[in-house]
Amino acid sequence: MKIRDALRMREMDVSNVQISRSMQCGRSTIIEIFRRCDELGLDFSQASQMSNTDLDQLLYPPTLVKEPKASDPDFVYIQKQMDEFPRLNRTFMWEEYFRRTPDPLQYSQFCKRFRTWRKENSKEVTLSLERKPGEVMEVDWAGDTMDLLCDRVTGELHTVYLFLPLSEIPICFLRGLIRI
Repeated sequence: MKIRDALRMREMDVSNVQISRSMQCGRSTIIEIFRRCDELGLDFSQASQMSNTDLDQLLYPPTLVKEPKASDPDFVYIQKQMDEFPRLNRTFMWEEYFRRTPDPLQYSQFCKRFRTWRKENSKEVTLSLERKPGEVMEVDWAGDTMDLLCDRVTGELHTVYLFLPLSEIPICFLRGLIRI
């Protein structure tokens, strides 16, 4: 094994440059191996009595996996709230979670984990369609229904539904048209 060979050459007073050339690895790698061996008090005679696996585990112990900083919020509750109150958004729910939790997630992690949770627990089906540009116009609701005054004399109101093309009208223009 290369570690044993490097230690043997080191005891023969071969330079780190020459060891790295003969091992066909970087000089910094050789220096790191020697640093780890020195910390452990390991020399060639001790290394030659160890198996390759034991030597590797001694010099390069497995790293401990860190626990996530914070556990996931109660996404079931959050989803129920957002279903019950359609005007709630993630920012509001995160702010509520942030105030109540001693070691909370930051907003970006909260959103990332919420999206992952929804993908795993949702029965929603999505479909991507390939279309030619300009072939189809998509529209969407512009908020709640509105009442439109049809007759000033009688005060007759009609409920109207406002549809807007998704790609044509910028949000800043909508805010001027409709009080959002």
